[in-house]
Amino acid sequence: MEIRLLQYFLKVAETQNITQAAADLHITQPTLSRQIHAFEERLQTNLFIRDNKKLTLTDSGRFLKAKAEELVALDQKTEQEFATYQDRELTGKVTIGCIESDNSTFLAKIMKTMRKKHDRVTFELYSSNGNDLVDKLEKGLLDLAFMVGPLTLDRADFNVVKLPGTEALGIVVASQSSLADKKFVTAADLLPLPIIGAKRVAVQESFYQWGQFDPEKMNIIGMYNLLFNVLPLVREEVGVALAIEGASNENTDGTKFIPLEPRLENERMLVWKKDRILNPTAQEFIQLVKNA
Repeated sequence: MEIRLLQYFLKVAETQNITQAAADLHITQPTLSRQIHAFEERLQTNLFIRDNKKLTLTDSGRFLKAKAEELVALDQKTEQEFATYQDRELTGKVTIGCIESDNSTFLAKIMKTMRKKHDRVTFELYSSNGNDLVDKLEKGLLDLAFMVGPLTLDRADFNVVKLPGTEALGIVVASQSSLADKKFVTAADLLPLPIIGAKRVAVQESFYQWGQFDPEKMNIIGMYNLLFNVLPLVREEVGVALAIEGASNENTDGTKFIPLEPRLENERMLVWKKDRILNPTAQEFIQLVKNA
């Protein structure tokens, strides 16, 4: 039975008058009359004895009134409890993977907002490359991951929310390098350079396609997983590192990022498994990201 019909029935039983009940319910008298009549036809019984303008309950009506009061009260209680659930103080941990990029700044802002709202929430952060983050999402070891494209994942298995901005691909060079004054580098500039490449196959392929490079003819001296441990090699001018712009900080690490020309940019995104049931804390985190 619809709660709305039970509420209509109870109001008529209370007022014993269709006109008064309709006014209290803010609906028209004919509408209420039709609803009560249809209700009686559905139940195949008369709920009221109609005596001039006064309505009194039949035995069936009195039985339904007792049950209706219980159901309406339960409905109101459920709504109140759900509202409390929605406004409750969240606790628990969100496990988040993050690639080296400016995603980290966006992530920090969302975490700050969530901690202001729910100060008992904790976070576990895991930094790695895209391949490793996807693997850990697949295995349920991460709730969410902040990533940068291109992504080699099945979009049918993952939820993906695009984030503001993009990440430009380029090279990281030593601050004292002769290349440091360049505003951008071209494919011709890169061909003779000793390059430390990103381990992600998708990044390698987009880079090779961008420059129409034959990998066999390039001077690739190594691959890396996370940029932090490669920066000393860059500062010593052992090679230049292929990286995204937000992965290095030229103000403090003695290096400089130089974008590719023409620019090669990839989207930022938040990713999580579709078939995994996330805890309320992780769900709230996702909602904050969407709102942002």
